[in-house]
Amino acid sequence: MATKKEILESEELLQKKRKSYYLSDEGFEKYKKFLSDPNQKKFYFKGYYYMFASKSGGYWRSEDLAKWEYIPCTTIPTMEDYAPTILVYGDTLYFTASSGNTRIYKNAHPEKDAWEEVDTKLTYRQHDPAFFKDDDGRVYIYWGCSDVDPIVGVEVDPKDGFRTIGEPKALIHHNCDKYGWEVPGKNNEEPRQGWNEGPCVLKHNGRYY
Repeated sequence: MATKKEILESEELLQKKRKSYYLSDEGFEKYKKFLSDPNQKKFYFKGYYYMFASKSGGYWRSEDLAKWEYIPCTTIPTMEDYAPTILVYGDTLYFTASSGNTRIYKNAHPEKDAWEEVDTKLTYRQHDPAFFKDDDGRVYIYWGCSDVDPIVGVEVDPKDGFRTIGEPKALIHHNCDKYGWEVPGKNNEEPRQGWNEGPCVLKHNGRYY
């Protein structure tokens, strides 16, 4: 068990890293409130980390996660929508956001603002979408932002316009009676359903989160 001194030293080091991180990141001040969006995405692609955030007018890339380059984007009409999600598939980066109607864009060279719209076969209206590619190469998309509807997901085929494979399945329902943290209010006291939103799927050591 760590001693109190070790804990304090660890916290001090963490704060120094945070301070250095924010000081070295150029152009973040204007977008800081949207960088905390639950659906901001960061991916490693062709030697660079790419980060997308809600209502940002563009995106960032970095070689070392310390110094970031901002890339203004005008070729994605939905760039100003909330909750973007990114998929690395083959040699191409794919983008979609919470626009109410599904529009997907692709770019094999995202260092340039030269995105092209995909002729998508994915027709479900999505709010807070999230792509996930499994180790076997299969791709899924999840979405949900509602105080009524559940978080849902479905497998898609990027090679065929993101055509759905099967039907979307409800995965996370509202459980205010069981989970108190889902109840709205500063003290979780409001007598109504909370919002389930911002789904994200991660995989670590064979387990999904």
